[in-house]
Amino acid sequence: MKKLAIFTILAVYSLLIFTSCGTQPLPSSPTKSPTPATTLAPTEEPSPSPTSVPTEGELVVHFIDVGQGDSILIDLQDIEVLIDGGDRAPGVVPYLKSYVDGALEVMVATHPHADHIGGLIDVLAAFEVEEICHNGETSTSTTYSDFMSAVNSENAEVNAATRGNVIEADGLSFKVLNPFNLSGTTNNNSIVLYFAYGQID
Repeated sequence: MKKLAIFTILAVYSLLIFTSCGTQPLPSSPTKSPTPATTLAPTEEPSPSPTSVPTEGELVVHFIDVGQGDSILIDLQDIEVLIDGGDRAPGVVPYLKSYVDGALEVMVATHPHADHIGGLIDVLAAFEVEEICHNGETSTSTTYSDFMSAVNSENAEVNAATRGNVIEADGLSFKVLNPFNLSGTTNNNSIVLYFAYGQID
């Protein structure tokens, strides 16, 4: 029942973030393509199907207070997935140091607004990150430029996520529902993930 409540909160919180972010949108004109990047062929329609995932250990979802924007840490013992990092200030590194064991398995930058990727710059400096996923959209902002410099300096697998892809983190599986393409606004192009843990979707 406790896990159901956590995932219900996660779903509602994610919807609120997805519809209310970026009160001052940044330009999305491309200045350079994120590299290195790989994509898989997207499917036409998302068709979520829960995968049977072992439920050994307690999975904890942290909604980190970053003011404007969001930052979510999914923590299953020594497996950690970070979704967004808020803006550069206040930053999330001090919070993460209490929970991240070794490397971050996956970092997801849902879209290139500063209030989602700004805090990830310091995260990349403070932690080893094994895989970085972004939505493939670029920006002319200084924050985006600094973020991509940090990404390109990290010895990580870098992927542009599109609908139908699956992001794996040592047994945790996230199916990408959005974006299908980058034809909408920056917020509407955000990465949206479907996640199942045990019997909870």
